[in-house]
Amino acid sequence: MFFIYTKDFFNHLRSELHSERTIETYCQSLNAFRIYLYETYSKTVDQITIDFVTEEVIREFLSSRQQQCWHTECPAVRDKGIPEIYRYA
Repeated sequence: MFFIYTKDFFNHLRSELHSERTIETYCQSLNAFRIYLYETYSKTVDQITIDFVTEEVIREFLSSRQQQCWHTECPAVRDKGIPEIYRYA
């Protein structure tokens, strides 16, 4: 399961001295990603595997977020956590 790594990922960020604000932002981004996967692919958290979360799925999510956001920099900053946890997992 993909989201099983989130707790370890956030602990890793803390050990790397990332701010709590950064961790909170990454958490919000991952939650938005979870909702996107459910709404787009009807996948629950237990159904989302590492094999399912491909670079293409991440790009689709980031693209959909870019289209939803009126502020040009918010998706780039807010959704940075998705590629980060993908690399971590």
